Amino acid sequence: MTGVVWQISGGPASRSYAEVFLKHGVALIGPGDAGPWTPERDDTAFDGSFVRRFASEVLAGDLVLLRSGLATVAAVGLVGGGYQYLNAFDDVNGWDLHHARRVRWCRLDQPHAFAGSVFGANPQPAAGLFARVRRP
Repeated sequence: MTGVVWQISGGPASRSYAEVFLKHGVALIGPGDAGPWTPERDDTAFDGSFVRRFASEVLAGDLVLLRSGLATVAAVGLVGGGYQYLNAFDDVNGWDLHHARRVRWCRLDQPHAFAGSVFGANPQPAAGLFARVRRP
């Protein structure tokens, strides 16, 4: 294990895709319509740095928290492999989430809701919000 912890959104309550993550053993982010990420691609092609960080900074053995909202964790996962661009996830409850990592998820018996907002605000686009968890 590398010791890095990441968090990924399972989507908004109105169009959640967390069950897709758990069922298929993946973590997914978008936007995917720009095609696969490569080191030569600029962040602007992907509406910011989320895709680059997801593709290049996450390592096998890193931990991932599957969250909903700003304060709830539904599952904890272990990253099992490298970055992939998977066409099978081009429409996940209306979201374009081609960018993938294989994850071995462990669903919590009950989602854990923290007392306050611990994950910060959801920037746009909300699909596939992804970030490193840092200690205060």
